[in-house]
Amino acid sequence: MLDPAPQISVIAELQKKIEADMQILRDQITEQKRILIAQGIKEDVNSLLQASESIQRQISSIEKDFQSYSEARAKLGILHTERATLLIDIETVLTKSKNDITEAFTSFKESRSDSTEEEKELFENIIQGISVEGQIEFDQKKFIIYVLSNFVDKRSITNESDLKKMIAGENADGSAKEITFKNLSTWIQTDLISERRLSRSGLNGITDYVFTMWPSFLIVKAVAKLNGKPTEILSIGQRGTLLLKVYLATSTAKQVFIIDQPEDNLDNNFIMNELVPLIRRAKQSRQIIMSTHNANLVVNADSEQIIIARLEQGKNYISGSIESPKINLGIRDILEGGEEAFKRREKKYLFIKKEK
Repeated sequence: MLDPAPQISVIAELQKKIEADMQILRDQITEQKRILIAQGIKEDVNSLLQASESIQRQISSIEKDFQSYSEARAKLGILHTERATLLIDIETVLTKSKNDITEAFTSFKESRSDSTEEEKELFENIIQGISVEGQIEFDQKKFIIYVLSNFVDKRSITNESDLKKMIAGENADGSAKEITFKNLSTWIQTDLISERRLSRSGLNGITDYVFTMWPSFLIVKAVAKLNGKPTEILSIGQRGTLLLKVYLATSTAKQVFIIDQPEDNLDNNFIMNELVPLIRRAKQSRQIIMSTHNANLVVNADSEQIIIARLEQGKNYISGSIESPKINLGIRDILEGGEEAFKRREKKYLFIKKEK
């Protein structure tokens, strides 16, 4: 039969030791309480421990949030850099296209360097006064219509002026500045991320629009000018001169050049001082065929072969050189006022010439 007494004795000894250790802990807790009370802290230690654990959990959460914030900030910095790079890339593409157009025209003007002196002189006379250069154009109207329709909070941005002020700012008198690619780029880089007047999807929407759809509102076009003036401010006659010069300059010497009624919308002064000298120079190196109702143009352009169209039955057309009596008579008949008027003008011009 087993005797449990030794085991009971050992357990009893362990129990006493545990009780003694617990008493020591109680005494230590009591002492710590006394110290805390002496310092003005009267809460229960358990409560303090629980509060400490709660604070520690909050600290851990804050540390995680701080880490997430730091990561987000670093990512934002990368995105900011990428956005700036993309804007520079867009501007680079536009500038290259603009310069390519300008350089292409410069090369065109130099393309006759291997021609004869006579051909080069003729080309230079024709091309004189013409310039073509590349120009970057921001289609503000199209941009504004699309942005107003898709990306703004219409309660705070109600019209075109509001949108201009949001992106481009104001003038000294309070009016809205015009939107340009430059101030749009600045706004995207500095103010877009914090803008509160956009719609819920406006921030991402306008970013995608600018960086993926920019060719729809940013274009490069070739601007032709005559004596430094763009076509928009030229008169109809000046535009006609520009167009005719471009056609003549870009055609080869062997091309037949057909002109249909160049005098339309042009006054006689323009015809005599601009158009006639141009045709006289151009016909030295190429065949020019021209239909016109203006006999002055035919005579002064020194036409070699003239065909006069008539409505008489059986005599619809007569042709010949300007020296031919039939052609000479036909020209006088067609001139406004007939032969008498022609003689009066001749006397008047000769008289004025003598007076000078």
